[in-house]
Amino acid sequence: MSNLSAQSTKISCPNCGAAVDLNPEDVVVICPYCGSAFTRAQQEIKDHKIVPPSYSKAEAEKKIFEWIRKKTRFRGTGTVQAIKVEKILVPFWVMASSVETHYVGYRQTTREETGGTFSSGGKEQRTTRTITVYEPVDKIIREERNDPLLCRMGATIFGIKEINEAVKKVVKYGVYEDFNVEKLKDRPEEISFLSGEIKQSEAKEIIETSIQDEHRAKARADTTELFDCRTKITVKGMDFLHYPIVYVEYVHGRETYRVVMDGYNGQILAAEIPITTRFRLIAEMGAVFSLLGIFVLSFPLYNQLAEEQFGFWGFVYGVFAGFLLLLGMKANATAWSTESRTKEKLKKPLFSLLRKTQGGDNNE
Repeated sequence: MSNLSAQSTKISCPNCGAAVDLNPEDVVVICPYCGSAFTRAQQEIKDHKIVPPSYSKAEAEKKIFEWIRKKTRFRGTGTVQAIKVEKILVPFWVMASSVETHYVGYRQTTREETGGTFSSGGKEQRTTRTITVYEPVDKIIREERNDPLLCRMGATIFGIKEINEAVKKVVKYGVYEDFNVEKLKDRPEEISFLSGEIKQSEAKEIIETSIQDEHRAKARADTTELFDCRTKITVKGMDFLHYPIVYVEYVHGRETYRVVMDGYNGQILAAEIPITTRFRLIAEMGAVFSLLGIFVLSFPLYNQLAEEQFGFWGFVYGVFAGFLLLLGMKANATAWSTESRTKEKLKKPLFSLLRKTQGGDNNE
């Protein structure tokens, strides 16, 4: 048990009365028994939302390992064994807002201007010159937005970039609803509820700053020089959102690999796949055969060029040779890819600061 767990205290859930672990960093506490979200002062958060999971833990595990078997079919990995399967609800603050940005500046462009005529070599020609034009810019950007912010401080999450992108796409269209334990597809005690470590006011300030920076960047991209840029943000609401993911650790040989699946749409967000010696050999053989194909095609292609009869079939030979070259380069790159680990050992779990809200050891 880590020091963080040792420093945790107990707090009563205002909804069901259960004793819940309270860690020093927690500002939004999640009851692992009823799923209620509340503050350290035991005030229940009314705007608690969830993107409903589409899979139970067992269904997600089956889907993930079907994907792993498909990806490792020709890699000679043999059997893989799961050592950890977790269904996790990741917390986000989501700010709904109306945004209006007014910016003023100028845009520098050039155009060609035709002048008079003159004779040269018995031919009449026209003079041209390049004119620099300064166009005033006075525009307004208006947006209705839903902006999510990960509600964790300093946690290293495997696949966090992909998770953030998935959440942005979902909340953009408001695909979430009021939290309801009946939507979880598993018992609450079988799920890891991550608590929130960022206050609502802090999240609001961070999101507002991000929107202002984004709009200022758009204004700068639209102008040569920006004179003034003012953003007005009208906040319509702040929701505390839980987004479902499923995290798996599996073993091949002596190495541990990780996979994260989107619990809403079933897409694999991030994964580590072993690259075996067999797979390297297959990929390298593909690269060699591609090079042999290019070598064979080079003879008719050379003959047509030498005879200056580069016609339709010469074009076809050239395109096919180029395709084989790209295929060989891809096969070679795949064989020695660094995206799929072979020897790097798993040094950190999914969350370096992962703390379940239910009792017991954490995952650090």
